[in-house]
Amino acid sequence: MAATYHDLRISGAAKEAAESLPSNFRARQSNRRSFEPPVVAPAQHFRPILRRACLSNAGARASKTMAAKSAMACRDKMNIEDFCMRLLCAAGIVIASILPRAASAADMDAAAQAPARDWSGFYLSAGGGFGWWSADQHTDFEAPPSAQTDGSGGFGTVGGGFDWQFAPSWVAGAFADVQFGDVKGRIKAPFEGYSGTTNNRLNYAAGLRVGALATPDVLIYANGGCSHAEFTGSGLDPTPLVPLSVAKQHYDGWFVGGGVENTLDFTGISSPGWFMKTEYRFADYGRRSAGMYVDATGAPDGAIAFKPTVQTLSFSLVYRFNEAGNHF
Repeated sequence: MAATYHDLRISGAAKEAAESLPSNFRARQSNRRSFEPPVVAPAQHFRPILRRACLSNAGARASKTMAAKSAMACRDKMNIEDFCMRLLCAAGIVIASILPRAASAADMDAAAQAPARDWSGFYLSAGGGFGWWSADQHTDFEAPPSAQTDGSGGFGTVGGGFDWQFAPSWVAGAFADVQFGDVKGRIKAPFEGYSGTTNNRLNYAAGLRVGALATPDVLIYANGGCSHAEFTGSGLDPTPLVPLSVAKQHYDGWFVGGGVENTLDFTGISSPGWFMKTEYRFADYGRRSAGMYVDATGAPDGAIAFKPTVQTLSFSLVYRFNEAGNHF
């Protein structure tokens, strides 16, 4: 308490305390002589002010601490939310990558469990196509050949057969079919200069086939056998002094061919038992004389040696009775 007022090192809180002294105390201080020691304010007067200053500083520090803690909590919350979002995204990617594989595995299991297709059994077929023929021909006393004619047109076909799958990838069978249509062309008697119209209207065939399975649903095959063809008769032009005609002709020969048979599953429609067949065939019937005759009396009047070959391209639907899931 013996220290002077100027010897005190006061802080901002002490200055505030000096300014808040009572006015009569400050007045007595100003009336004292300069050499007299100043009167020091009692310590009890500074204690409340210092306490308030300390409390104020403590409150500020507490506020800063709370703000820092709040900011850290917000950052922690944001980090947690970001982590959760990242975790969800990663889980979605993993699930998306697993599902197609699971579906593919299920499809493969189903395919493995599905029974293999069996091509053995009876079948019927029906369809149509396009045919063309050509023929070397001459009259019976000429040096062959002396003329070439041809014809073309459409036809229909029906047939049936039996196949036997004797190995995992091999199929053999027997079949018969008939073709009927309008494959029309010309027939000539070159020496006399006569000609007429003839039509390959009917063909019969019976044979064997053997093929390999390119896939369980696709058979590639070759076939061959015996064939019979009928050509219609015709009047001859220009009309001679005695009108003549060419008789109906029957020919026996052989054929070879090949084709592809497959299921209709590629259409996307469930069709158990139904197949489609595309086939090419070449038939040779050898040379045979087509007799000419007088229209009025029917008396023979020479003949035309006629050697036809016939080619066809057909498209048919096939129904197999042994196919699983059919209703017939």
